Amino acid sequence: MKRLIFLLVLALSCLQLTSQTLARNLYFPIDSFRLSNENVDLLQKCLDGMHAGDKISIRILIHDEAKNKGLINELNRKRSLEITNFFLQEGIPASNLKVIKTPGREVKGFISDDMKNLLVYDIEVYKALSTAQYSRANELDLQYPAKQVFSFPSALQDISVNCAGGTVLKFTPGSFEYKNGLAVVSDIKLEIQEFPKLSDISGGGLITMSDNESLNAAGILWVKAICGNKEVRLKKGKMISINFQNTQELSDAALYTGELTDGLLILHAFDPINAAAHVDHQYTISSPVLHWIACAAPDKAPAKGSLSLKVSANFPVTARIIVGGESKVLDAVLVPESKELLFPHLPLGKQASLVVYGEKEGKIYFYSEQFTTSAEAKEKVSLKESNLDALKSALKAAAQ
Repeated sequence: MKRLIFLLVLALSCLQLTSQTLARNLYFPIDSFRLSNENVDLLQKCLDGMHAGDKISIRILIHDEAKNKGLINELNRKRSLEITNFFLQEGIPASNLKVIKTPGREVKGFISDDMKNLLVYDIEVYKALSTAQYSRANELDLQYPAKQVFSFPSALQDISVNCAGGTVLKFTPGSFEYKNGLAVVSDIKLEIQEFPKLSDISGGGLITMSDNESLNAAGILWVKAICGNKEVRLKKGKMISINFQNTQELSDAALYTGELTDGLLILHAFDPINAAAHVDHQYTISSPVLHWIACAAPDKAPAKGSLSLKVSANFPVTARIIVGGESKVLDAVLVPESKELLFPHLPLGKQASLVVYGEKEGKIYFYSEQFTTSAEAKEKVSLKESNLDALKSALKAAAQ
């Protein structure tokens, strides 16, 4: 059952979050529409807790006896824009945000007599399923490695991090800022999850694709920078230097940034990558959003095969092909007309593993097999009930 969380701006413009486990009020100054850092933190926690298909409903109200209702309505309009801008900046597409304006006299509940002539703004935020309706199993913590935590007493020093899997990150002094643009000067903490090998990437349910094109991966990172209890970002113009352990195996590797959408990691080529940005397998990147960073090379193999799957399941599924010798984890696309899952760009004659999995009513179902890639292959698969540990093992073993 999808969770529904209500956020209300009430007396003196407060923001109240209510669910089975959460009930908090956040207050605006009576004449302000700006979100405070505390408000942003709580909204961020709420957003981080959403799964694909979840919905947040935000209601902006104010109980005020002032005579000028027009000024109050304008203030509430600006508050609605402030909140929607927060979600836009956090990657929620505009199509998944909806602002509804209703006269107070037409709204049931939460409305006092003083509020009948005020406009009520409702903001609906959806974290929608992708077109292919990927399974919730795709969002489970399949095999993510433990977070590596590195702490530094000052953000105004050179920061060098040596990860357990061999990846090295370097930041110059003064590299970080808060989301409001203020510089970070005090202690800094970096949380990193490292996927240096293909088995780590496949075991985590990740893929090595960008804009439906396959990549050969040298490694993927997830990076978060924190000062106190607030996440901070890379300051504009500042650079990260990254040395991935396995880049020597790829002659034309480049950096990609990524975003996790509905459980699917979407990689985007970081542009520009020029000669000065790639020296002796070290890369520099300037991007305010750290989070997902990958090092990979485009697949230039000219020969392509395909595999079409007919899956006998009455629930959404996720399908992966892991090509060990090519350092690839590929994702299927849904063919709307036939409801088949299609892998359209496969290297020919390669040993690969297919894993198809899904979740229904809290139970895990999956299918796995090894095969040799060929042109225009078709197959029908049936998923069997299993458990999460068995699925984890199958995904990781497929890359061995």
